[in-house]
Amino acid sequence: MPATGLLTESYRPVDKARTQAANEFLVFGTAAITALLAGPMVSGLGWATLNLLLIPVALVPLAVLVWQQRARLAST
Repeated sequence: MPATGLLTESYRPVDKARTQAANEFLVFGTAAITALLAGPMVSGLGWATLNLLLIPVALVPLAVLVWQQRARLAST
């Protein structure tokens, strides 16, 4: 099941359409903003600096996954 479908299952039927619309707006709005900012950021900061700044952004989800896996193993 797609993530949007799972999202709407956690809301009352009357709120499902509004919730899905808000989610789609946030997802595609963020994608549009990042696409528009990519060029100026690379031009202004440079490729190497931009990569160094974004390494922590990439490591946070990995750390969360490791933490969840350890918590899951500890609980079994």
